[in-house]
Amino acid sequence: MAVAHVVTVVGVTTAALLLRGDASAASAAALAVVVSTLASVTRTLVVRASDAGSDALTGLANRRGFDEALGEHVRRADVPLSAALLDLDHFKLINDTDGHEAGDRLLRRVAGSWRQALPGSALLARHGGDEFALLLPGLDGSEALALVRRLCSLVPDVGVSAGVAQRCPQDTAAQLMRRADLALYRVKADGRGAAALHADDPPEAAASR
Repeated sequence: MAVAHVVTVVGVTTAALLLRGDASAASAAALAVVVSTLASVTRTLVVRASDAGSDALTGLANRRGFDEALGEHVRRADVPLSAALLDLDHFKLINDTDGHEAGDRLLRRVAGSWRQALPGSALLARHGGDEFALLLPGLDGSEALALVRRLCSLVPDVGVSAGVAQRCPQDTAAQLMRRADLALYRVKADGRGAAALHADDPPEAAASR
């Protein structure tokens, strides 16, 4: 990082000047302030960079973090890959009737329940609002659908609609997520509260959880 390099250079220069007797105490103090300030900026930038892919409310990955991981996995053709989109049904009604704090508590509870039940290779993200995205390397469509249904069963008091898709040969990240989104749309059109595999993915097309 450029700022870190500047911090190092200024620090080394200050020490060298003091050893040679070419810098007054005031100059050394001024340089020390510069070093301290730049170090603080560096720490802030590092923290921000590490937080850029995380959702502050749930502690899950955010959409940016999910998209980055998805792009990496899609390029790997040697293992199966599935993805899912999960929506909390009628979440807006919860916010409107019970308040946003209640909605936030629900999001954290659901995120915590699902995160604990997932294999280590999976990535769960808050995609935005009440929508979660799930990346499942190593699972085909049927296995992913079974896992998503199991997640839904962990929060029986919460309505969940989910769409699942399996990567097809030559799929881009956008195409994979588009099929998951289409499966989710069909679930919602059929009455919500279910999980479905995209119709073009083998072997199950749809079923309730």
